[in-house]
Amino acid sequence: MRMWANKASRGRDAGLRFEVRRSRAVAILSSFFILSSCVTVEQKREDPSPVEVAGASGPITEARGDAVVAEAVADSRDPGAIERLVALTQTISDEPLFKDNAVRLLVDGPDTYAAMLAAIAAAKNHINLETYIFNEDEVGERFADALMRKSREGVEVRLIYDSIGSGPSSDGFFERMKAAGIGVVEFHPVNPLTGGNPMDLNVRDHRKLLIVDGEVAFTGGINLDRNYASSSVSRRRTRPAKPAGWRDTHIEVRGPAVAGFQRLFLENWEEGGGQRDEGEDRFFPKLEAHGRDLVRVLSAVGGDGKVSSIRSAYGYAMEAAASRIWITQSYFGPDPDFLDTMIEAAARGVDVRIIVTGFSDAPMLLHISRSCYGDLLRAGVHVYESSQIMLHAVVIGEDFGGAMEKLFITDMARSNEITLEAWKRRPWLDRFKEFFSRLGQYWL
Repeated sequence: MRMWANKASRGRDAGLRFEVRRSRAVAILSSFFILSSCVTVEQKREDPSPVEVAGASGPITEARGDAVVAEAVADSRDPGAIERLVALTQTISDEPLFKDNAVRLLVDGPDTYAAMLAAIAAAKNHINLETYIFNEDEVGERFADALMRKSREGVEVRLIYDSIGSGPSSDGFFERMKAAGIGVVEFHPVNPLTGGNPMDLNVRDHRKLLIVDGEVAFTGGINLDRNYASSSVSRRRTRPAKPAGWRDTHIEVRGPAVAGFQRLFLENWEEGGGQRDEGEDRFFPKLEAHGRDLVRVLSAVGGDGKVSSIRSAYGYAMEAAASRIWITQSYFGPDPDFLDTMIEAAARGVDVRIIVTGFSDAPMLLHISRSCYGDLLRAGVHVYESSQIMLHAVVIGEDFGGAMEKLFITDMARSNEITLEAWKRRPWLDRFKEFFSRLGQYWL
């Protein structure tokens, strides 16, 4: 079983794996989680209603839906707990649980960019792209050229980019795409001189979402940026002569779940001022069954002080974990409830491990991460810092759980484990930085 969560939110990307099945099989909630330690929130728990399941032929009966879920979790250590997890995620999503999907893992920028550009080149009707970072560099230019080429061929192209994430790119970069016929929306502009609202500074769109012809969707953690242009160290057999690319993960989805991602895009398009025209049925073609993967689409917009659906889903997932919670995270700043859930899982015998980077493109976030180490280490959580790769999200599903476990173990081998005794001996200057870094955490 695989459930996938996408988001538009303030904060940074994260990846979580939790294992509830025996041997190699894993049940996974894969998502990109917001950095939310600026607020302490209570997860909303409701009595779950029957799971709504939709497939290639549309919604299926309640009984059949229960059977689909039961079959997917049949070999888990605690099927009842996972069925409840599936039901609880329904309380925080407007979309059904989609079956009949094929989900393909794409690790690192080169594989992801190749698949995305191939889909763009094959587009016949429309292309909807939403991204946090669309940089005016060699990667961004490749995608801009591909999009403009399709627009000139008569394919409808729409783009949503984040005002802060894509801030380094010039106005002329996006004006060029507009001149080629591409519809462009800047998400929550912040420059008051051009009509933006600086109060929207902390409400950002971190989605990375591409939908082509309503038939295939790409989502995950990879931005359009030269930092992802080469493979990461953990994917290479020899030490690279030049710095490796940031290691991140994307997925390609084909099947009924694409409609859920399409709706997320169109909602954000309209919110950003894009025109919702007539004839939008073209965005929702009849979708055939492509595989057996189950996909749950979640979305959250952070920055308003409310608990996000992604945050709730992570809590449900960790509470259901019976064997492992493995996290790979560049920007780790958990709220107290999230931290407590990790500690409680370790106390009940779950193998909890986290790999974070020992360097960062946001130094304050590194100190925020380190400020949590003491509580985690005392609880028995294994903490590792990587000095060789820039980590972003790791996404795991049951079909490729073994491969991703191997990747996590490889990353662990390339990382330094932080022990409690060593952590107690860290310099006082580091302690000072950790303490004061949390004061500015809300704005990061």
